[in-house]
Amino acid sequence: MIMLVTAILVLIFNVPYLPPADIDILNPEEIEQHFRQSQLEIVVDPTQVTLYFDYIPDADGRVEIYRDGKKIGETTSHHYIDRHRKSNKPYTYEIRGLRKRTPTEQKKIFHQLQLHQVRLTPQISKQLRYHEYRLSKTISQDPISTSHSNTTYTLRYTTFIPHEKVFLFRSYYKGDHRTFSPVAASYRTRVDVTADFPAKQIRDRVYIGETVAYHRNGKLRYRGYASKKGIKFASKSAVGCQAIKWSYTHSARNPHTKLAPSLNWQYDATIWKNGDWQIVGQHDGAPAHELYLSANHHPWQTIYQYQASQNTHDLIAGLIGYQVSFNRSGHFLNPKK
Repeated sequence: MIMLVTAILVLIFNVPYLPPADIDILNPEEIEQHFRQSQLEIVVDPTQVTLYFDYIPDADGRVEIYRDGKKIGETTSHHYIDRHRKSNKPYTYEIRGLRKRTPTEQKKIFHQLQLHQVRLTPQISKQLRYHEYRLSKTISQDPISTSHSNTTYTLRYTTFIPHEKVFLFRSYYKGDHRTFSPVAASYRTRVDVTADFPAKQIRDRVYIGETVAYHRNGKLRYRGYASKKGIKFASKSAVGCQAIKWSYTHSARNPHTKLAPSLNWQYDATIWKNGDWQIVGQHDGAPAHELYLSANHHPWQTIYQYQASQNTHDLIAGLIGYQVSFNRSGHFLNPKK
């Protein structure tokens, strides 16, 4: 509420977009924690939608605004007005910012890239100097219609390689050769976490896609599966039977070569029985990441999708040096009839 009142005053008096007074003395971990607590408030009027949001780290103070994945504007303020929204249609609004990494962070990243013999193009070098932040919220006038006492939610996090094949460390590896899909059969890893309100339980299922490597001449070199050891709950709890919270961590390596960096992601999730949800986390900049939610076996609904423009060198660089922090919230919606 304080954030919303402050944002309204900002809108009235046209105060420029300024970070908290002490933001310059915060270290990267403190900035991350500040972002995880940020909020995006959305006010829907008959002719427009107004976004009010907390500070988003950004190198030049000009954040980008997206609606359903398409950029619709930029702002240097704590608010943005969208006058092109159609009524009664669900939308996801997203605020994106880039924080320039500290010299210590950059030195560590570029050292790791050298160890992995990654060819640093000017584009990759520029990209790895920043950490990306994405704050978003989904709005709709059609919330879930289900029995509150018998609701079970499943959150699905999948990673996949969009390419048909990639050349890494003197071998060709089979990719998943696909775009975003909650039910695709090909993936690197998949984690389903089910929040079962009737049973007051949280349970997970971990799936590992097969790693297939070929020689340059196309002959099979390796088939195998990555270990599940680094994919697990960090914590879990039921809160007053009205909300279920958990943290999940993921670290998996290519089982064929020790040279390959691990694939990392982490998130903290809270799902309320009434369908509200918030998921805050961080992941590597490669390969592709997708997150979906289902309730009582309703169709999957998109929570988050990320895919950078990657060639082979970008793929390894993304795993080592590029991280994205995300903070997403919304309400589970009725499936289309």
